[in-house]
Amino acid sequence: MSKIIVIGHTVRDAEYTSANGDKSQYAKFTVAEDNEYGDLSSYYECIVFGKYADSVYKNAYKGRFLAVFGRFEQGETFTDKNGNKRRSWTLYPEKIRYLDKRREEPEQPAFEEVEEETPF
Repeated sequence: MSKIIVIGHTVRDAEYTSANGDKSQYAKFTVAEDNEYGDLSSYYECIVFGKYADSVYKNAYKGRFLAVFGRFEQGETFTDKNGNKRRSWTLYPEKIRYLDKRREEPEQPAFEEVEEETPF
């Protein structure tokens, strides 16, 4: 079994599939890792099963900078729309560390307490 640590940015928001039972739910997201020379990027499709799938779905949104540790399987080599060679991998994360700040949620209006006058 091969282990790897990948540091990169998520390509798009995570997808989430919830089925009956905790074991069958999963989240998928893709991490792009550029090599030092910039001529060949590697893409890792990450699949998280079980109870962590919901957390990953909420936190692994497009552009997120993260480190993923887990086991991997080699995927395909392909040519992108610009003619660049790319590699794909499937990564089954065991640990995920978010290396940037979480995006800010839109502010919710504060609840205002209103004192009601009593008719007495």
